[in-house]
Amino acid sequence: MSRSLARFALITAAVALIGFVSGWLYQTWVQPAHEVAQAETVLKNASKRIVYLHGADYPDLVAQAASESVAAVTSSEALKRLDAVQPLDAIIFDAGLRGQLDPEWLQAKYRAGVVIGAVGMTVGQLTQFIYVPTPSVYQDSVTLKEPIPNVAVIQLQITASNDRDVEQFWAQYATGIDNEGTGETIIPGIESTLQIVAAQVNYDLSDTSSRSKLFSLMRSNVIPAHINR
Repeated sequence: MSRSLARFALITAAVALIGFVSGWLYQTWVQPAHEVAQAETVLKNASKRIVYLHGADYPDLVAQAASESVAAVTSSEALKRLDAVQPLDAIIFDAGLRGQLDPEWLQAKYRAGVVIGAVGMTVGQLTQFIYVPTPSVYQDSVTLKEPIPNVAVIQLQITASNDRDVEQFWAQYATGIDNEGTGETIIPGIESTLQIVAAQVNYDLSDTSSRSKLFSLMRSNVIPAHINR
C-alpha cells in the first residue's frame, strides 16, 4: 500500500512539473513569438514603431491602438523582442504590468530618445520608476495603491558634437541636474554645446478628447520644450 502511495505521489509530482514547464515554455517562448508575429503585421505599414504593453484594465485603449497601427502585446518578452528586431520609437505600458518590466532597460530606452508612456501613472511616478530625476513639481509617490485615470508621457533627446559630451551629461544627470528653470546650469567637463529636447505630459484618461490624442502625441515625439546649453 505504501509503495502504491509513493508511486502515486511521484506521478502526481511529475504531472505537476510537466504542467509547470509547459506553462513556462508557453509564456516565455510560444506566446511572445505569436504576439511578435502579430505585432510586426501591425507595424509594417506604421510611420512609427509604437508598442503598447497592456493588461485587462483599459480595453478601450487596446481597441484604439489597433485602429491607429499601434501594436498591442501582453508580455514584456514580446516587447523586448520587437525592440530587438528594430528599435522602437515609443513604448507605453499599463501601470499594473510594471512588475514585468526592467526599469533599467526602460531608462536605457529613454536615454536613447524613445518616447515612454505609462497608463495609470503620473509623470512623477513614471520618472521615479525608471530612476529619472525630474523637477520637484512632478514629484509624487511611486507607490501605487491602484492605477489612476491618467497617462504619463516623457521623452528626452540630446545631441552634441561628440559622444563623450553626451556620456558626460548622463554621468551628471544620474545624480540629478537642477537648473531651477533658468537654463544656466554649467555641466563640468562638457566642451561642446548640447541641445536638449525634453517633454513631460500628463493626460487625463477621463477626458475623451485627450485620450483620443494619446497615440498621435507619442507618434509626433510628444510636445518638445527646447533648452540649449
